[in-house]
Formats: sequence, structure tokens, C-alpha cells
Amino acid sequence: MKRTIIYFLSMAIALGAFSGVHAYSIPSSAGETGLAFLKVGIGSRNLAMGDAGVASAYDATAVYYNPALLPKVASRGLFFTYHNFIQDINQQYIGGNFQWLGSNYFGFGVNLFTIPDIEKRTGPTTNPISEFDSRDLAFNFAWGRSITSRLSLGIGFKYLYEKIDVDELTGYAFDFGASYDVIPMLRIGASYANVGPEVEFISESFELPKIFRFGAALMPQKDIYSGRITVAAEVSKYTDSDMHGHIGLEYSYKNMISPRLGYALNFSDKGFTGGLGIRYSLYSIDYAYVPFDSDLGDSHRLSLGVWFK
Repeated sequence: MKRTIIYFLSMAIALGAFSGVHAYSIPSSAGETGLAFLKVGIGSRNLAMGDAGVASAYDATAVYYNPALLPKVASRGLFFTYHNFIQDINQQYIGGNFQWLGSNYFGFGVNLFTIPDIEKRTGPTTNPISEFDSRDLAFNFAWGRSITSRLSLGIGFKYLYEKIDVDELTGYAFDFGASYDVIPMLRIGASYANVGPEVEFISESFELPKIFRFGAALMPQKDIYSGRITVAAEVSKYTDSDMHGHIGLEYSYKNMISPRLGYALNFSDKGFTGGLGIRYSLYSIDYAYVPFDSDLGDSHRLSLGVWFK
């Protein structure tokens, strides 16, 4: 027990040291990928915990972070997320998970990003010619299965769509994941997301923002003042950015009230995150707050869930 905690704390300290010695700088590859909305995390719980979900996502958000976690989810359910993102960007996500055909576990999600009332101009004029909207959409479907009592694997497929004014693009991608329970209280996970061909918009072709994640979740089995603690830590690497770190902490009191804190490392304008979850019977409500250091504004996310045994 003590050795496991020391190991996990060492990982968290290493992430902190990584942040301290590796000051953020804009990489030369920035902006080379399209469909940037695929980088934005899913679910208020995960975002409140620093966006660390590759080993700790415990609901249908596993479809996004690591499909191999689907067999580890204790309950089946549906959830809806509304995300008031920066600069009038809005995100809506609806997803669910279920068991079917024996020991096969499935999850799905519909992820929609919208930017309304974009002004259209052909030159430096005072008044715009008109206004238009931008829409990004991903339909996700994933499968996961336990290979052994400790190891599980998963794969996901997503259909992609984008429309800006009258121009459109379509594409597809795959996600791959693995999860391994080192001991009952320690899980490690890895995933590789958005693996697919380039997409073409008008006359330009772009790579998808591939994301590699690796991390661990520490989940002690003993109650602490009638509650359970989860600590998550991971690193992530996007195609067009440097490596990032994510640390999250959750204390769930009697599985009813769950305050959460997190920290995102090596990002240009965000760091601490926080939120709160409340669950009653088969219903849950979760909130996440992600402040930004720049003038872009802050991010607020609200999730509603219905759980089925």
C-alpha cells in the first residue's frame, strides 16, 4: 500500500517537475491539423480533474478517453453535457454505455461544437455582408472487452463532419485503448485517438489531431471519513503540440457529493481546474470550471446523468 502511494506520488511530482523545467512555447507544428474540437475533453468530472481521464473515466466518457475502460464502468447509463466554452463557442455532448452480447461493452457519443453569428466580410468594412455559423460534429461508437481479469482492450470509430458557411468536409477516424489493473487500487491506461486519413476542406488538406495518452489512477479501496479518493495523473501528446501533463483529485463522500480539483501542465493559458458532483439515487449532476489566463474567457461545463444497473 505505502509503496503504491509513493510510486504514484512520484509520478505526480515528476509531472510537476516536467512543467517547471519545460516552459510552454508554441511548437513549430502548431496549426497543422484540422478539426481542433477533437482535442477538447468530454464530461464535467474529467475536466474538473485536469482532463485526466485515460485511466479514471468511469462513465460513457470512456468512449472519448479510452474505450478499454468500458468494461470497468460499474453502471450503465446516459448523460448529457453542455459546455459554455470560450468566445461564444458552445459544445453539446450526449452519450451512453451498455453491455450486449455477453461480455462485450459498448459506448456511443454525439459531440457537437457550434460557433454562431460569425460576421462575413470581403474587405475591411464597418458592417458585415452577412452572418453565418460554424458546426463541428463527431459520431462516436466504441467497443471494449476484458481479455483477462486485469487487462482490457478497446477500439472506437468516429464519423466526422464540419460545415463553415456553405463549405463542408467529412472524414472518419479510429481510437485504440488498453487498460491494466496492476493491483485492485492501481490502474494504468493508454490510448491513441483520431487515427485516420487526412481531411480536405475546400482546397486544403489537413491531418487529424492524433492524441496519445498514458496515465494511471489510484483508487484506494478503504473509506476515508465515509468517502473514497481517486487520484489520476497522465501525460498526453497531440500531433501539433508539445507534451502535456494532467493531474486530478476527487473525494466522493458516500457516493453522493464529490468535490474535485485538477491541474493541467504545459498549456499556454490554463492550469488549475475544479468542480463538484452530486448524485442521488440513479441521477447525477456535475459541474466543472476551467479558468483561462488570457482574455479568451473562462469555461463552464454542466453534465446530467441517468444511471441504470
